[in-house]
Amino acid sequence: MTERSGATSDDQDRRSRRVSPEERKARDTAARKAWNEAHPDYYRDYRERNRESIRAKGRERERERRVRMKAEAEQRRQKMAAEAERRRRDVERAREWAQRNPDKKREQRRLYVENNRERVRALQLAYYYRNREQILQNARERRLADPDKRRQQQRRWQQANPEKVRENQRRYRSNPETAEKARAYNREWKRRERRRQQAGLPPRRLHPASEEERAANLAAATEFFTRRRLVSERRRLMQHFERTPRPLLEEWMRKSALARRRQIVPDYLVEHGERLRDEVTLDSRARQARGADPYDLETEVRRRAIAAVRRARADPQGRLREDASAPTHGTDAYIDSSAARVRVPVRIRP
Repeated sequence: MTERSGATSDDQDRRSRRVSPEERKARDTAARKAWNEAHPDYYRDYRERNRESIRAKGRERERERRVRMKAEAEQRRQKMAAEAERRRRDVERAREWAQRNPDKKREQRRLYVENNRERVRALQLAYYYRNREQILQNARERRLADPDKRRQQQRRWQQANPEKVRENQRRYRSNPETAEKARAYNREWKRRERRRQQAGLPPRRLHPASEEERAANLAAATEFFTRRRLVSERRRLMQHFERTPRPLLEEWMRKSALARRRQIVPDYLVEHGERLRDEVTLDSRARQARGADPYDLETEVRRRAIAAVRRARADPQGRLREDASAPTHGTDAYIDSSAARVRVPVRIRP
């Protein structure tokens, strides 16, 4: 009993002398610090004595590290290639299954969309904003490539969704700016129609035509108006037409604003053509003296006559303001055509 009790007391003493890991770490650190302070040159001397071996060991460790990193990179590459091959096989297998079972695939897609509406919507929006420019460009190209198909799609959608169409129209008209724009367009259209009626032109009537019809009409018109015809053909065509009686032609010229405008320039040339020709002749000689090309006489005369008439019509009082620097004396002359009376300036050289 005595020996057993003595052994038990020794075990208790050893357990009581045990230290925690933190205490052991602190004790080892203190001992290492004390040894370093006692041997301050040991590590320096050791490096000096074993410099070559230290460098050789460092090179060997670096070589092993590079070999290890290269092997790890190769393993990652092989793993990624295997994963890509697995995904490719899965996609191919899924595509083949969808081709063999189109009905099941559509049903599967429908169920997925129904069960994941928010996710599908988010994915669609994210894809749209990532590729917005390309999507809009593709849409423009499709519209330009087949505008008739686009119009037919819009017409079918409008017929199938009348409530949405009315709602869109109400929303469009509720904006003051768009409403004013629509009213301005209507006013311009009415003004243009009144001008057409005053000019003696028929009202404009448009009807939808397909792209094929427009191309065929353009080709037929081009062929008709550009083909040179023989004298016999022209005579045969003229047999189907009758000359407009002179009284009807004069009445139309009195009533038509277009005819009145067209008659102003010829009347102006009758009154002032000789003067304009003299001026153009003198100006052409001056241009030739400067080394420039001369004017084409008739073309320049008509251009100046048109410019004079336009300036006179643009002036609120029907007359031009003479240029003070021009070496001419201005006076007024009237052009009295069959249906218009315009005051046009006449320049008389001193």
